[in-house]
Amino acid sequence: GNVGIGTATPDTTLDVQANTSLTNASTEVLALNHMTSGTPAANFGVRIGFHADENDSSPVQLGNINVAFSGDPTSSDDAHMAFSLNKQGTGVRELVRIDTDGNVGIGEDDPDSLLEIAGAAARVHIDSTSGASLSIDRAATSDPGIIDFRTADSLNWMMGTPDSDDWGDGSDFYIG
Repeated sequence: GNVGIGTATPDTTLDVQANTSLTNASTEVLALNHMTSGTPAANFGVRIGFHADENDSSPVQLGNINVAFSGDPTSSDDAHMAFSLNKQGTGVRELVRIDTDGNVGIGEDDPDSLLEIAGAAARVHIDSTSGASLSIDRAATSDPGIIDFRTADSLNWMMGTPDSDDWGDGSDFYIG
């Protein structure tokens, strides 16, 4: 049967409901706590696992969401959130991470920019049935807007609009 917390008529296996008068804010409805008798270290946290039956045998882990301390929790509360999925022959592995600064890594567990994509065949594919675009919007002509091409993190060439401190007045386009 279904179990209800805060409701007498649960709609799912576990139905947790918070009844408040709030109309314009979120409220914490469920708290998952991981306590330890030892000293917590980096990557200590809470994980939600997703499992499903496979051919009437024991459940197989399909993936998980992990929220953990990024470093030593005795000196910093910085945390990250990681999303992992199972792949046949490889097992459950992390695919996406959001760090404490809001940087997102796809195939990268320590992203150093807003979006970092890493992997053997990393690429971005934009596919649209009615037009597609990639927009680089800089705040002012004093800010650069560039695309650079690198090999082993060494700059090969770049294109874009430089800032007014580099070349020109910040309105020129260059390829170099």
